[in-house]
Amino acid sequence: MMCLSIYVVNFFKDAKQSIYLIIFLFIGAFLGFALHELNINSGNLTSTYIFFAGILAFSFFLIPGISGSAMLVVLGIYGPIIQAVASFNFSMLIPFGLGCLITLLILPKLLLSIYSKYELSLNYVFSGLIFSSGLFLF
Repeated sequence: MMCLSIYVVNFFKDAKQSIYLIIFLFIGAFLGFALHELNINSGNLTSTYIFFAGILAFSFFLIPGISGSAMLVVLGIYGPIIQAVASFNFSMLIPFGLGCLITLLILPKLLLSIYSKYELSLNYVFSGLIFSSGLFLF
């Protein structure tokens, strides 16, 4: 843990040079808090909703800081998706799987292009997300 703390201290030394990096850290933390407070009821599960839930949940499987399964819980479809897997309900699994597949094909390339241009800023956003998700474990 001590070695990790040395790495973290060195990582945040760049923040002294530029205040906008601290702003990106707070943006990431705010996004984490906002996503945690999101509460959607799963009463009406349309194919479109399941498709976009698959996109959003799988995005968070690829982005560090927030669990994809936690997003499924927040979106209110964790239980229905698990039930669909158990009962082979393809009318629910196909839209969800298509959303996951589209995210898998598009998001890594998008993140790579953004990361190559804005590496330090994106690291601070991810650090904010990880920080906020760590607070919710307590």
